[in-house]
Amino acid sequence: MDSTHPVSYRSTIYACYLGNIVQAAVINVTPILFIPLREQFGLSFSQLGTLVLINFLTQVLCDILFSNAVDRYGFRRFVVTAPALAFVGFVLFALAPVIFPRSPYIGFVIATIIYSGSGGLSELLLSPIVNAIPTDEKVSAMSFLHASYSWGHVVVVLVTTLFLHFFSRTAWPYVVLLWAILPLINMFMFIRVPLAPGVPKEHRQGMKALILNRFFIIFFLIIAAGGAAEVSITQWASSFMEKGIQLPKIFGDIAGVCGFALMMGIGRTMLGKIGSRLDISKIMLAGAIIVACCFLIIAFSPFSWLSLAAFAASGLAVSLLWPGTLLIAADFFPLAGAWMFAILAAGGDIGASVGPWFLGIVTDWTSSVPALNTFARQLGLSAEQIGLRAAMLAGFLFPFFASLFLLWFRRNKGISIER
Repeated sequence: MDSTHPVSYRSTIYACYLGNIVQAAVINVTPILFIPLREQFGLSFSQLGTLVLINFLTQVLCDILFSNAVDRYGFRRFVVTAPALAFVGFVLFALAPVIFPRSPYIGFVIATIIYSGSGGLSELLLSPIVNAIPTDEKVSAMSFLHASYSWGHVVVVLVTTLFLHFFSRTAWPYVVLLWAILPLINMFMFIRVPLAPGVPKEHRQGMKALILNRFFIIFFLIIAAGGAAEVSITQWASSFMEKGIQLPKIFGDIAGVCGFALMMGIGRTMLGKIGSRLDISKIMLAGAIIVACCFLIIAFSPFSWLSLAAFAASGLAVSLLWPGTLLIAADFFPLAGAWMFAILAAGGDIGASVGPWFLGIVTDWTSSVPALNTFARQLGLSAEQIGLRAAMLAGFLFPFFASLFLLWFRRNKGISIER
């Protein structure tokens, strides 16, 4: 951080870190509740996958709808609104069975739309806010910002899983209300912290020309495929551990889901420390290939320990795909405004919404095919287990395409981000 600048932005950085932790709660609390909600309310895997789809599609809409408004009116009013929406959404989600006793799922959908609006605004705002702060260490600042999401993911998994274990699964509304405290704190932080101005309008790069740029299109495709790979694992890992390979929920969530988040946090933290010396796109390509292999291992492994190891390894491998794309894009197009981050975030959210939803469809469909059920019984698997494994096999496509896009990028314009 540039210590000679007259305004101290340390509190701003901390507020952005907490904002990303709130984002981790917005995205990852519900998937941990998939099985408790399925058991208590009889929800299907497709309905659960639809909640994920709604979450990320809402974020996409916010990314697109508010990008110009943020550039026009500034960060403050929107970055204060974001955690307020998360607070309201969490409270409504927890109270949905009370407010909608005949159909709690309707309440879950409405609450998901509300707190997902928070997620969309946070994605649109936090990266450009940090990017606008005067510093010569953009790679480190951006990497630590995204690492805070991963460490928040670890905390969300640990706290939620342990709460359900010690207080029973039917106590899930209370842990959701517990998470509602964080955005309330974050809202008051953003009311007070200093915010650096963005790129002035007269110097800002035109949107149309940038969107039609072939490298920007590739960045969009990379972050979409990377988002699909990352979020497909995070959203379905808990269900796969418990139902797919029959591990106790507390062990599967901590060893599998938390292991994934922990390794992702380590990867992003390492990028923050040494990222300026790395060829980012080369590391991203290696990561995409490793994630693809991990999906195959999870789908076919007969050993639970090997599946756990693959989940953890995929966290480290996938860690750079989203923030790495933002870093390369910011380096390529330094005069783009907040809308560039918004369009790329929308790309990531499109992948993150379609990916888990698609896996939910694959799970339900393969579970209902008689021939596959017969085949599953011959392998000693239930219909549900074969469905979840088929979903993991389908998830292989996301990192596979990410690796193809990265190969094209490196062959046409290989770069090493230097600062």
